[in-house]
Amino acid sequence: MARNDPQFKLNLPEAVLERVKEAARVSNRSVTAELVYRIENSFESHAALHADIARVLEQHIEDEILRRFRALSSQLGKTAS
Repeated sequence: MARNDPQFKLNLPEAVLERVKEAARVSNRSVTAELVYRIENSFESHAALHADIARVLEQHIEDEILRRFRALSSQLGKTAS
């Protein structure tokens, strides 16, 4: 069955093309399949990285809020005495 995927011309430096060809050979894929695989993987990697960053930031914010709450509670406790 023929595929009807859009086609476009891509200019690559010779060294990059050779690396893609070698990677395609090693992974037993066509050059096109290797490029598609790597492009799709880059999007997935970025999405996972963004999710990881969001989790770290969320934890940092929660920790900072708790730290400030404790400091404020301590200060209020000292002034109430």
